[in-house]
Amino acid sequence: MFKHQRKHGVQLRTSQVGKAVAAKRGEELRSHGELHRFVAELRRGIRDAELSTLWASATSLHQNFYENWLPSETLNDWIENVKKFVEKLKVEIKK
Repeated sequence: MFKHQRKHGVQLRTSQVGKAVAAKRGEELRSHGELHRFVAELRRGIRDAELSTLWASATSLHQNFYENWLPSETLNDWIENVKKFVEKLKVEIKK
């Protein structure tokens, strides 16, 4: 597996945990747009502005998978942001 594919896997897991939170709340997300709207609603609902920034890192990693333009330092920072996002959403799943 190429290094950038492992990075892309991080973004895929992020989408899946977002969908898991939505499912727990009785929602089924079927598109990228629905997922983005759900994250925005979740951000408002839990009053955590950082969620938007962390999510933006995940979406940029997704784009970078195809275009490979991120410097390695930024890539690593954003991967850490995605891990933080996933941890925050895991808390929501446990509620």
